[in-house]
Amino acid sequence: MSEHLYQVIYNDLLRKITTGEFAPNEKLPTEHELMSFYGVSRVTAITALNHLRDDGYITRSPRIGSVVRGAGTNGAPRGDIQFVTIWDNDSIPGMYEAMRERASDAGYGTVMYNSHHSVEAEREYLRSMLSRRVAGVICYPLNGEFGNISAFAQLRASGVPLITVDKRVWIPDGDIPCVTTDNRRAAYDMTSWLIEEMGHRRIAYCCARFDQANARYRFKGYVGALISHGIEYDPALTDELESPSKPYRAHRSDFTEYLNYLMGLAEPPTAVVCECDYVAISLMKSAKELGVRVPERLSIVGFDNIDMSGMLEVPLTTMEQDFTGIGAAAAERLLALMDGGKVEPLTLFGTKLIERASVRKLD
Repeated sequence: MSEHLYQVIYNDLLRKITTGEFAPNEKLPTEHELMSFYGVSRVTAITALNHLRDDGYITRSPRIGSVVRGAGTNGAPRGDIQFVTIWDNDSIPGMYEAMRERASDAGYGTVMYNSHHSVEAEREYLRSMLSRRVAGVICYPLNGEFGNISAFAQLRASGVPLITVDKRVWIPDGDIPCVTTDNRRAAYDMTSWLIEEMGHRRIAYCCARFDQANARYRFKGYVGALISHGIEYDPALTDELESPSKPYRAHRSDFTEYLNYLMGLAEPPTAVVCECDYVAISLMKSAKELGVRVPERLSIVGFDNIDMSGMLEVPLTTMEQDFTGIGAAAAERLLALMDGGKVEPLTLFGTKLIERASVRKLD
C-alpha cells in the first residue's frame, strides 16, 4: 500500500514538473504539505521525493528543501553535482554552501551524501554514481592514498567529471584534481610561530593516525620548521596515538596515558602541535584531569578552528582553514571539467593563525 501511495505522489509531481506547472528552480511543497495534501505518512512523502531526486528531476537539501532542477539543452533534466563527504563536521556547511551557490549560478542542483567515516559507505556512494544521471562529483575522501582507489578509478574511467577536496587521490591513470589546504606550509608556520614568537623549542607533534594523509603533511611541516630553526628532531616527541606498538593506549577522546608518557620524559615538551582541533581538545581535557595546566605548564595548538575551539575554558590557538574558499574553488574547477576544460591537478589554499589563550610565551 505504501509503495502504491508513494508512486501516486511521484507520478503527480512528475506530471506537474514536465508540464511546467512546477517551473525549473521552483520549490516543491514541503514534506508536511505533501502529507496533508495526499493524506500519507512522512515516510511515504519522503520516498516519493527521494525517487524524484534519484531520477534527476529535483534536488533536495536540508536548508532549502526540494527544488526542480534546471533543464538541459534538449529539455530533459540534467544531472546534479554530487558531494560525497566523510562526515558532517564544522567544515562541511560552509564548504557545501559555497559549492551549492556556484553550482546554482551555473544552473545545476547539488546533492550531499555522508559516509559517516565508513570506507564501505563511501565506496557504495561512488559506485552508485556510475548508474545514475550525474553531472559531476566532488568528494571529501576518507583517505586519499589508501582509500577507495578502485571506486575512484572506475568513476574517472566512466568519464564523470571528478574533483576531490581536502585530500589527493592517486589512481593508475593520473591524479584526480584536488583543492585543499597547504597542510605542510600551515604546520611549518604554526611551529615556526611557536619557536620565533613564543620561545618554545621542545615541541611535540600529536596525531591519531599517520595513515591519514593530512596528518603526515602536517608532520612534515612540523619537522621542517624544527630543522630550519636548528632544533634536532626527537622521535620521542612524535606519536601516532592509536598505534598498538606504543607503550600506552590512546584514543581521540582520551589521551590520559599518552600525556602521562609525554610529561614523564626526562625533558618533557613545553608545547604540542596537534593534527586537528579534536585531538587538541581531547588533549586539553586529559591535561585538566591530570593537573597539567594549559598553558602554564603545557601550551597546545590545533588545526581547523572548529566552532568549539573558541568556546573552551582555555580557548584554543589554532590554524583556520578557508573551507568556504575551498568549496567555491572545487565547484568552479568541476564546472570547468564539465565544460570540457582542463584544471590544475592541485590547488592549495593558505591558512590563518588564530591566537588564543592556550599558548604561553616563554621567557
